[in-house]
Amino acid sequence: MITDKIVVFSGPSGVGKATIEKELFANKDLKLRLSCSATTREKREGEVDGIHYYFISEKEFDKKIIAREFVEWNEHFSNKYGTLKAELKRIFSHGEIPFIEVEPVGAKNIFDKFDKKDIISFFITPPSIEELKQRIVSRGTESGDQIDERMRRVQSELEYKKLFDHIITNDSVKSAVAKITKILKEEI
Repeated sequence: MITDKIVVFSGPSGVGKATIEKELFANKDLKLRLSCSATTREKREGEVDGIHYYFISEKEFDKKIIAREFVEWNEHFSNKYGTLKAELKRIFSHGEIPFIEVEPVGAKNIFDKFDKKDIISFFITPPSIEELKQRIVSRGTESGDQIDERMRRVQSELEYKKLFDHIITNDSVKSAVAKITKILKEEI
């Protein structure tokens, strides 16, 4: 389907993916561009449509599913999320490398559709489950019930790590970014 390399980046919620990404995207030599996903969830304060997500209605999302416009999609915490084929084409057209941050189930769906040689995949793990819970709580974006639901999912999400090329423990952002940067420079 797509012959250029893509980066697939995953891990449990709250593991620090966004913090690591910010550092990776600051390195212009890597030519990474975040693939903006489509979602049916409500926009959070400070989020911008077309930058953080393409915020679309459930009806519009379902039309895109039927039209096969997604590379992958899934339902997560009662909302739908998906990677649009058009988004990857847009990034490739600018000579950049799509960087897809996706839930573990979505990553598996991508792995099932692409040739393994076209993907560089990273799974980010927390130093401990306790540390992960503290990170989620400190964000202040979820209710107690939502935090409990996320924590129940952590163990099943961690089961997916064996599908990824590289498993990186985020015990230090600087260290995690250095490891990922080294791998990307070797494999791109």
